[in-house]
Amino acid sequence: MKRQDIGEVLFSLRQHNQTLVAIKLYRNGSIHRSGTGALPACNLRITTGESYKDLFNQLIRQIPDKIIATTFVQPESERNEDSLEFVVAFYGGNCTHVKGVEQWELHSGIRIFANEGQYIQHPFEPLVRTIGDKTMRITDELYFDAIIKQVFELNATSLPDVLRIAVSAQEKDNVFLLKNYFSSIVYTDFDIWLAKNLKWKTYFDAYLKPYSLHFSKTNGVCELEKREKEQDTWMSKTVQRNAFHGMSIHEYAIPIAGGDLEEIPIGLMLQILFLLGCLAITLAFLFSM
Repeated sequence: MKRQDIGEVLFSLRQHNQTLVAIKLYRNGSIHRSGTGALPACNLRITTGESYKDLFNQLIRQIPDKIIATTFVQPESERNEDSLEFVVAFYGGNCTHVKGVEQWELHSGIRIFANEGQYIQHPFEPLVRTIGDKTMRITDELYFDAIIKQVFELNATSLPDVLRIAVSAQEKDNVFLLKNYFSSIVYTDFDIWLAKNLKWKTYFDAYLKPYSLHFSKTNGVCELEKREKEQDTWMSKTVQRNAFHGMSIHEYAIPIAGGDLEEIPIGLMLQILFLLGCLAITLAFLFSM
C-alpha cells in the first residue's frame, strides 16, 4: 500500500482482554476513539464529524514508508497472560460497508506483543510505540473535552460541531467515569499537559456561561476544579472540586481573585459571619454601658 492510498489509520492497545485505547483516524477528517492507553480501562467512545483532516495528514506525514508497506502478525504462541498487544493498521482503496462493517480494498499493518520482563524488543516495537504515542497525543485533548462534555455538560470552543458520545452502563455514573479516567491518565504524561494548559481553556454551558477548569496532582491524588468566570473581570469562583482516589466531591461558591486565592467552604464562611455578628452585638452592648 502507498501513502496516498490510505483512508484509515488504526492504533489499538490491549491487555488482559481489555482495550486500553482504540483510535481510528480517517482521511475525511473523522475520528473514533475510546480509552486512555492505561488501566483502569475508560470505555467512553467518541465519534466526530469530518473536522480533523489536518490531524490525519499530520500523522500520515510522520509514518515511515516501510511501516505502511508492511504486514506482520506475531504468532499467538508468543503472547503471555500479561502481554501488551499493539496493533497499527492501514486501510485504503475502495471502502464498502457490509452489515455496518467497513470492508477496505487494501490493508496492511503490524500486530506485536510486548511481554513484561522481555529484554529483547521485537524489531517493530519502537516504531509501533512511537506511532501509538503520536496518535494518542494528537487526540488526547479532544478525548478529555468529550469527558468534560459528558460529565459537566460543558463545551470547549475547540469541540467539533458533530460529536457523538457513548458510554457503558457503569460509566453513566459520572463519578465512576471521572475516577476511571483520572486513575488511568496518571500512568501517561497527559496529566502534565493538563496541569500546565487546562487553566487557559474556556468552557461554556448551554446558556453560554463561561467556566474554567483547573487540574492538579499531589501525591498521586488528582484534583479537578470547575470555576465560574465573571464576564469582563478577573473574578471567578469555584463551584465544584473533584478529588479522586477515594476523595469526595465538595461544593464551593466564594469569589476568588484571579483564581489564585484559597477558597473558603460555604459552611465555614457562615460560621465566621455568625461569630462576627456575635462579636458586634457584644461590643455594642459594652459601649452602651
